[in-house]
Amino acid sequence: MLQNIFPPTTKILAPATSSTAINPSDLAARGAAIQASLIQEFDREDIEQSIHPMVTATPHLRNAIGVQLVSASDAEDSGAIFKPLLNAETALPARRVAQYEVPKEGGDILVRVCEGIREIKVTKPEPKPKEEKPEKNEDEEDEDDDFDSDEEEEEEEEIREVIWKVSKPIAEFAIKDVKAGNKVEVMINVNSDLGVQLTAREVGGKGAVRGAVEAPKVAENGSA
Repeated sequence: MLQNIFPPTTKILAPATSSTAINPSDLAARGAAIQASLIQEFDREDIEQSIHPMVTATPHLRNAIGVQLVSASDAEDSGAIFKPLLNAETALPARRVAQYEVPKEGGDILVRVCEGIREIKVTKPEPKPKEEKPEKNEDEEDEDDDFDSDEEEEEEEEIREVIWKVSKPIAEFAIKDVKAGNKVEVMINVNSDLGVQLTAREVGGKGAVRGAVEAPKVAENGSA
């Protein structure tokens, strides 16, 4: 099928076309053999520690967990920027504390805890309009040929930036009468069973808001 898709000059490496090609069904076994050859010189104690259940069976976060701060007066959530607090693949249990600046006007602040997915946004530069060049005689054209070709090869690099996309809300709670320009401290504690404890308070203020999210229930067949 690949030979029909690609030009005849394309070399297809497959068991049906080459005796030296690796069969896809053998890749897992070959990878295990390579890994074994790499660790054969390790001390036995180091190997046992690396394959201990505390290392191999430790649960990890699938997605990042972060915070959005929204002013009660912002009906359209225009200032709701996702700020990651626990990155994806963080080993559990885990506890994080961070302080966030509230919207300038202060007041009642909604603290939204949610999962986020990291994406890369690629922005390609807009092509520059070609400038009309004055007519040149033959001698001038010969001298500028190399210079012009170098200019054409120079292109602006595309811009890459990290953006966060909110995928799943976890909890939200409000802190009332936050002073303008102040900060809110958020603490998130994730258990090994994915239960979550949350605490939020105004820095320098009295009292705090606390809450908990129960761990997802797991059916008898192991599915959540």
